Amino acid sequence: MLRIFYPSILSLLFCVVSFSQPQDDKLANLRDKFSALKLRSAQHEQEVSVILSRPKIKQIKLELPDPIDFEKVVTVSPTINSTPIPPVPTFDEISLSENNDTLNTSDPILSDLVSDPSIPLGKESDNNSSTPSNSDLSEAYDDLYKPKIPKRTDGYYYGFVSGFTFAEDGAARTDTTNINFKSETGYILGVQFGRDFGGVRTEAEYNFISYDASEDFEVQTHDFMTRLLFEFQIGERADIRSGLGMGVGFVNVEHASDYSGVGFSYDFNLGAGYRLSEDWSLCLDYRYFLTAAGDEYDRIKSHILALSATYDL
Repeated sequence: MLRIFYPSILSLLFCVVSFSQPQDDKLANLRDKFSALKLRSAQHEQEVSVILSRPKIKQIKLELPDPIDFEKVVTVSPTINSTPIPPVPTFDEISLSENNDTLNTSDPILSDLVSDPSIPLGKESDNNSSTPSNSDLSEAYDDLYKPKIPKRTDGYYYGFVSGFTFAEDGAARTDTTNINFKSETGYILGVQFGRDFGGVRTEAEYNFISYDASEDFEVQTHDFMTRLLFEFQIGERADIRSGLGMGVGFVNVEHASDYSGVGFSYDFNLGAGYRLSEDWSLCLDYRYFLTAAGDEYDRIKSHILALSATYDL
């Protein structure tokens, strides 16, 4: 009899065992979830107890002022204070504090200000110090009242030349003899164009020299000169200079007949310059001028005192 039901019993046991194992796993998972929920509930209760332990917020009662009855308002005329107004102190009488650059945090108005989050702690912004120091005020007053010094600029310039000539005695030559004459004071006129390189100048000049002499002589020269000058600054506006010039001179000596010729001309320059403004300058120069001797006249020699006014381009 048992042999007949033995297979059925085995199959039933197998089913029971197979179904009991998943149920145990589900029960374990359910227990884990319940434990996690219980832990979260305990944490929540702890946070609620912390919040409830804080002191209560005090309520502020705001009382509105009574409405103003404009009919009962009495207008009071302002009273004039008979106390004399003290004079306004001058700049010299004001004593500046050494700590003006720092803000007074004890001031109730300044204490409400919010600090700039971009500025690190312990450092002050340069823009907050609005009160200038004594040195800044002194420099500002010096810049305001001191005379403006014109700038010394390099570049091209042109000018006009005029002055006096003190020529040495000379002579005119004929086929048989020489006719000597004594020179008198004359004048020089000219124009010039040059460039300033900063300490060195190069310029081209045309000048006309004329003076009378004894025996009814009259001497004239037309000179085209190039000149190299070296400048040495001796002040904010002034400088001294020296240089050498050379070129071509057209000489004409008038008497009973004309004695003329073309030859080289030279001059040695020594002078001083003064800058009037950023564009205009004055120069006073001494020149020793001479030409080569020609077939019809001796060498022309002259001491020149020339004043030139130049304009920077």
